[in-house]
Amino acid sequence: GDAYGKLAGLPDSETNDQEKAAKLMTLQRVLAAVKLRDAGDAKVAAKTLGQIIKQHPQSVEAHRGYIATKVMLGGGEEIIKRYAALAKKSPDDVIIGYSYGLALTYGKKPVFSDIINRLEKAVRQRPDISYFHQTLAWSHEQFETKGDGGKGHLEQAARHYQTALSL
Repeated sequence: GDAYGKLAGLPDSETNDQEKAAKLMTLQRVLAAVKLRDAGDAKVAAKTLGQIIKQHPQSVEAHRGYIATKVMLGGGEEIIKRYAALAKKSPDDVIIGYSYGLALTYGKKPVFSDIINRLEKAVRQRPDISYFHQTLAWSHEQFETKGDGGKGHLEQAARHYQTALSL
């Protein structure tokens, strides 16, 4: 169900049927791994998601699932270090940059100004990816309500949530 909905939201530039089929298969594998995780088999899910990332490094859903799963397994700091190294190695890779920003949100004391800067860069590069806006919106919300971000971040959060919903 969900995978088909996501497939329908592919940008117009991705009209190649084989490309669409490959994306759909990847999404189905990610969803299956997340179901495994939610059913209590987080270790197998993490391994599966790691394999999907190796095969499909541009799958935002795979990175999101992998990060959340590793955090569930107690590997929050480890996942931040891993994505920091990947971001340093590939500074122009928007998916890695976003994933690093996402990983930072799971830190013990997230620095939302840094996270927001990373996520804003990802949004500038790929404004068509709803997850980028969603995570940026959440980070703005946290920055104003729990951090020291001052005023105006809730309005920015609302704007990015709206954009995420429209994509």
